[in-house]
Amino acid sequence: MSLKKRFIRKLKAYGLVLLAGKKRAARWNPNQVDRILVFRFDRIGDMVVTTPFLAQLERGFPAATIEVLCSPANADVLEEMSRVRAVVLASGLFRVRQLLGLRGRIDLVIDLNHSVIWRDLLFVRILQPRFAASVFKEGRYGVLGSQLGLFSVMAKPHPLGMARPLSKVYLDLAEGLGCPEVPREAGYVIKVSPSRLACATEALRPIQAKRVYAFNQTGSRSSMSLRDEDALWAVERILLANSDNGVVWLTTEQTHAAALRLASRLNSSGRVLVWRPTQSVMDAAAALTCAKGLVTPDTSLVHFACAVGLPFFAVYANEQSLFEQWQPLSRAWTRVIFSRDAKSLSGYSQDEFQDGVDKLLRLTQQP
Repeated sequence: MSLKKRFIRKLKAYGLVLLAGKKRAARWNPNQVDRILVFRFDRIGDMVVTTPFLAQLERGFPAATIEVLCSPANADVLEEMSRVRAVVLASGLFRVRQLLGLRGRIDLVIDLNHSVIWRDLLFVRILQPRFAASVFKEGRYGVLGSQLGLFSVMAKPHPLGMARPLSKVYLDLAEGLGCPEVPREAGYVIKVSPSRLACATEALRPIQAKRVYAFNQTGSRSSMSLRDEDALWAVERILLANSDNGVVWLTTEQTHAAALRLASRLNSSGRVLVWRPTQSVMDAAAALTCAKGLVTPDTSLVHFACAVGLPFFAVYANEQSLFEQWQPLSRAWTRVIFSRDAKSLSGYSQDEFQDGVDKLLRLTQQP
């Protein structure tokens, strides 16, 4: 490493320590916690895998108010958790105003990032909670997570490090906070409201089929998409497997028009419905509860399928370290195949893809 790079690294490390503060955090006392704020202002899947941890907070702090600082996209995931309230993080200058409004009113702030993130440290400093807690942070720029005096509680390092599901990483912190009888295998805590379920049932009514399968072509970015020819093959295969089969083709606002064009090439006889996206991901989750199976690339729908016990077949990018963190945790039948590329679905095997769809159909066609 050059002298310039070493100097910059030292400067960043100093800034990190300065931001975290030299003063040691207050000694942890769970009896002084009446209001908890959890940072989870990122994607939908992140919120789903956090729900087992939130459920443990409910058990461990039965008298406390529990809030989650979240994004507009993932807030609705929490709508049916009885004691957890979503607080959407404001944007721009309104964000500073929002944080200052909470300043000094939070007893425990929880940072779930396993990396040292400048923004999160700054938020904690602005909020000035009585206590702050974090999952184990490996550190950054030579500064270990344990050296950050901001946190009263930090989960202990695990022998596997981050090579395990994130939901289990978060449960380590629940244990560190003193939550009783923390399970090592905790399923996602997702509930679909009766009103959303009724709306989904009505939306699927036009499908002229007794048995509905869910299909999704696109992940969180365009490079995480199934090939058009494979999408058409999968939907046609589901329809040909049984005359009672139908398909709901799930879409977002960005993918809806393309899915309509592609689906128009199918001779489906009213058995394929291209899902009209709504403002809430929980409407798509409600549609999954009506399905017999799911075919999808890696996306938050995988975690929803795990939560509702839906069998599924999924295609993942070939990044083993990320898969270890985001792998599906389900009691239902699942199968996963991988592409050749670490950042996209480029190069997945067409034979493996077709075999996965066929196995899903064979399993779910049984009486």
